[in-house]
Amino acid sequence: MQPDESLADFAARLRRRRQQLDLTRAELAHLVGCSADTIKKLESGARRPSKQLAQLLVQHLRLEDEEIAGFLLDARRRAVPIPGNLPASLTSFVGRDDEIAHIAQLLHRQGARLVTLVGAPGVGKSRLAVQSARALAAGFPDGVWYLDGSRHRPPERLIPLLARLFGMPDGASPREWLIATLRPRRLLLVLDGFESFLPDADALTDLLTACDQISALVTSGVPLRVYGEQRMTVPPLALPPAWETPEELAGCPVVQLFVARVSAHHPEFRLTAGNAATVAALCARLDGIPLALELAAGRADAATPHLLLAEIDRQGSLDLCPDQYDEAAHHATLRVAIGRALAPLGAPTREFFAALGLFRAPFDARSAQAVAAPNADPAQVHRCLDELVARHLIQRLPEEEGPRYRLLDTLREAAVALLGDASPLRRRHAAYFARQAQDMDPARTLGNLSAWRAHLRQTHADWLTALRFSQAGDEQDHDPMLWLATTLGHFWYVEGDWEAGAQRLADVLLHPDGAPALRSRVYSELGILYSALGRYAEAEESLTIAHEEGRRAGDAYAQMWALAHWVHLLHLQGRHDEVRLLNQERARLTRHLPDDRYRALLLDQMGTEAVEQGDYEVGVPWLQDALTLWEAQDAPGSVGSVHCVLGMAALAQGDASQALADFQAAHAEFSRITHAHGL
Repeated sequence: MQPDESLADFAARLRRRRQQLDLTRAELAHLVGCSADTIKKLESGARRPSKQLAQLLVQHLRLEDEEIAGFLLDARRRAVPIPGNLPASLTSFVGRDDEIAHIAQLLHRQGARLVTLVGAPGVGKSRLAVQSARALAAGFPDGVWYLDGSRHRPPERLIPLLARLFGMPDGASPREWLIATLRPRRLLLVLDGFESFLPDADALTDLLTACDQISALVTSGVPLRVYGEQRMTVPPLALPPAWETPEELAGCPVVQLFVARVSAHHPEFRLTAGNAATVAALCARLDGIPLALELAAGRADAATPHLLLAEIDRQGSLDLCPDQYDEAAHHATLRVAIGRALAPLGAPTREFFAALGLFRAPFDARSAQAVAAPNADPAQVHRCLDELVARHLIQRLPEEEGPRYRLLDTLREAAVALLGDASPLRRRHAAYFARQAQDMDPARTLGNLSAWRAHLRQTHADWLTALRFSQAGDEQDHDPMLWLATTLGHFWYVEGDWEAGAQRLADVLLHPDGAPALRSRVYSELGILYSALGRYAEAEESLTIAHEEGRRAGDAYAQMWALAHWVHLLHLQGRHDEVRLLNQERARLTRHLPDDRYRALLLDQMGTEAVEQGDYEVGVPWLQDALTLWEAQDAPGSVGSVHCVLGMAALAQGDASQALADFQAAHAEFSRITHAHGL
């Protein structure tokens, strides 16, 4: 027999609706003609309202027509014993009103008799199933009966276990006895953790076919894929918008869950203006996964959410997957939940999933193969990805250029925990992104970096992780580290991440080894970052070293890259004579390069400097030549920049019509690539 929980449901519904209407307890009490203390007792579940008060609450809470009957039923009904064995709830249930309503619609209004809740490990499928069954119990006069598949292991089978649950005598045939017993009954089976019984899915449909008054609510990491099954994916709790006030956040289920669980460990904890934004950020970093939120709330320092968020920022995750856990606990740890989801898979797929945990940003199938399964057939990689998507262990993000995939942060932590010696995989991850850095080298794609920049924005977390991997351990391969550093350094410059970027590159250059041409490139990026920070002496020292390293390596690209940044630095300081000397060397070097990018850059910079000094007769022709070269290279950012300078030159000479034409042309080019700074 199960205790009726309608009073708790009513209390939660009343509190939630009052908060949605932005009413205080005193304000609601005034509207319905009672004391604020009465409202407090109603919201805490300490008492029920009278029939008259319940009607007044319906009126002033402005409930929708379809909500009124359920509200009044919860408000007034008394506890009625419910046959069955649903596990008692040890903690309050938060949110999921829409999901419970949808399950009720499937089972009652649409007549589905087999509903399967699927979703990621830890998302709350079990708790939702139990809570939904409790809410639906009145519609099943012969009760709600619960079987936890996670507590059973093969070769135990579903039908004999159900038969024993309903009291089968010794010697009876489980299937025949169970059908005879259940055929006249109207009841709901809650089959939790059905992964253990997947081979018996057909036996379940056979039972439902033979007993037409029983229904089944199933939780599983994967669909049963049997006739008559209605699937429902359980999403994480919705994340709150960052701009909500503390009062609004307090009404958000994901925040309510975290606050309630922290308060259970630290009764003094409150959501305040000082910690609300941090709590919201924590809920987002934990993906709104209820189990992750509960485990995080149980941490000893959870009374100070700032410490938890700082640990995530420092380490990239929280340790939510300890090796020790209580098998008898209602909630297993994430590692155990994920282990159960992975158990039916073969060892190669499990190892593949663990390796995917190294990715911090969305990835495509080619990246997954390069890092997680370099020797596998591409078709096999796609099959593994599809299987992991089906089990909600990874998410598919459809894009125009083909699907990309991601792991929820909480699942990524557990995936990495499954790795043994991760060093080979980390080296492979770093090498893969180093090869990308080499293929996308900005020094060789000068002037056309819009696609490069968009790609780095999307995958920056993985590039940064690859840089860390390449710096770690005794077996460092310095050239991949330097390739990663030079690409990231230029990205940090164009994105404005100057201070942190300069520190990271300085750390890389503490290692004395690596190809001189690559060290030249890193010194160049460090120099331009120092220049952006106004640290001109350090910038010039870095660019001088960059130029010398490039010359020593005989690498024209490295030299030109260093000289271009050096000229920019000297130009900022008004050292025009030195600029002219360096430009002479640049003009000589351009003859050794296979395209006109650096000649365009040289003319661009020389023309800009001349225009800024008022020498339009010299500067404008140089800029026009640069414009022609940039257009031939299909470099919209550089074309737009030259049009801007030409427009300023025309305006300074009194030709407003030509200035307007140049500015409009610049705007069109910048709009092509959403160049915020240029626009």
